[in-house]
Amino acid sequence: MADLTASLDARLLAELRSADLSSLRSLQIGVATSSFQTEGALDVAGAPQSNWARWQTLGRVERIGPACALWERFETTVIERLRAVEATVFRLSFEWARLWPERDRIDAVAARGYARRLAALRRANIEPVVTLQHFTHPAWLGEDLWLDRRSPELFASYARAAVDAVQSALVALGERPVTRWITINECNMLALATYGAGVFPHGAASLADGSAAGAARSLLALDHLATAHALAYDAIHALHERRGWSRPDVSHNPNLIDLYTLGAQWIDAMRTSKRSARDRDAFIRARRARFEGTMLEDDATHSPRLDVARAMDRAIARPLALEAFDRFSTELSRRAGAPAIDSRAFDLYDPWTRHQARGAEHALDAVARGDLAPALSSLGSTKLSLAEPWEWIAEPIMIERALDALHDPDDPVPLDVMENGMAVRRDPLQRTQPRADGVRRPDFIRGYGLAFAHARCVLALPARTYAHWTLVDNYELGRWSPRFGLFALDDPQRASAAPWSDLDANGDDAASALRAFSLACRSPESARQWIDLDL
Repeated sequence: MADLTASLDARLLAELRSADLSSLRSLQIGVATSSFQTEGALDVAGAPQSNWARWQTLGRVERIGPACALWERFETTVIERLRAVEATVFRLSFEWARLWPERDRIDAVAARGYARRLAALRRANIEPVVTLQHFTHPAWLGEDLWLDRRSPELFASYARAAVDAVQSALVALGERPVTRWITINECNMLALATYGAGVFPHGAASLADGSAAGAARSLLALDHLATAHALAYDAIHALHERRGWSRPDVSHNPNLIDLYTLGAQWIDAMRTSKRSARDRDAFIRARRARFEGTMLEDDATHSPRLDVARAMDRAIARPLALEAFDRFSTELSRRAGAPAIDSRAFDLYDPWTRHQARGAEHALDAVARGDLAPALSSLGSTKLSLAEPWEWIAEPIMIERALDALHDPDDPVPLDVMENGMAVRRDPLQRTQPRADGVRRPDFIRGYGLAFAHARCVLALPARTYAHWTLVDNYELGRWSPRFGLFALDDPQRASAAPWSDLDANGDDAASALRAFSLACRSPESARQWIDLDL
């Protein structure tokens, strides 16, 4: 597939060419990163230790080493590359282990370090979006933090202290405070990847470890993570008000999958204005129907992926209703309808459960047909595995469907895509392997950008932010083989000295594709030229 725009419906492109493109001026285009995966100066001798440190020592994941050395190269290389792609927004994270390396103590030096980085972004006219927890926490909190009933309050305390310390240091540098916050990155994936798939560090056994209790642990962790977000939301708002800072925009960003109950539900639940459990259930049912009708409908092609998604979600909808999550349900009732997010943020990669659960396709098809006995028999004899990142399906129209599915016409808050990207594989001999589908990063960025622009200009959805994952090849899912970067990093073990390539790992000028998307949002004339590049 040489050009993903060829997969976009001709009518969609024609509508975009004839639309009023002035609304693109309000879009923010940029890049998303993670502190742990890029900064370095973590999990090595003399540095703060994260909950991933022990697994690196045991060899259960690769060593991160100096990572991409972004802690030391932020105010030079990072700013330079962000300017090169004309980014107007940059999503970064605070490393909890760096800011809070010991109990009851925020590290003032680290807080000032993050403040300097935020100030550098502001001087470059790039708006920061800050994530407070991106899949990691300090080692001293233990591997199974999110099974602890105290974890929501612990996280809220960290959020309050970290935001206060870094913001105060930023104000001392003469810059205005940050207003856009993501509390916890992908609550749903953090819980499921830890105690379901077992690929994130844990002490208590996961489903993948052969423990049937892994399912219950996944849900308990999700309950605590959602509650932690809500408490942190209140803490950040209260802090901004007390300090006299501008009202913040606080959200979280589930990884959007085709199962409403384990993805979009966690966005809708935090925006509901319904007070009673009965009204909340009706609201969620209506939102599920919109999600299915918008995200999953395909009039042109009947797909087993759609049948599997509907069947699986309906099977788990009742046992995983919001009231089944003890801490979070209690928090929703206490809030009496007050929202717990200010915008609807999400990450979008390959959303299809049927594709992600490799080896279980026949079993999932049986679920869709309602043949549960054959499905269970098949699952019992199948070695399940997850699709590799370089196998994830690239389907640009899904970003528009996702934006439409998550939009609430009665509650039109901003819609933000906090991550969207594609991977290629670097093998053990440091050779890049082309994707089996032939997709290359410049085509990926252009295809998803056009669909995002169509959602904004033609459907008039309140889409606000597109953050591409990611800036430079980094540490992904405990290893270095998936390459997501706009810029290639050939040797992560000498990241502090190694220059970044101007091209991505596949040898493509992906940065220019993102730059073209960003520049297209400066004026209708620029947008029209960008849209018509292939004519």
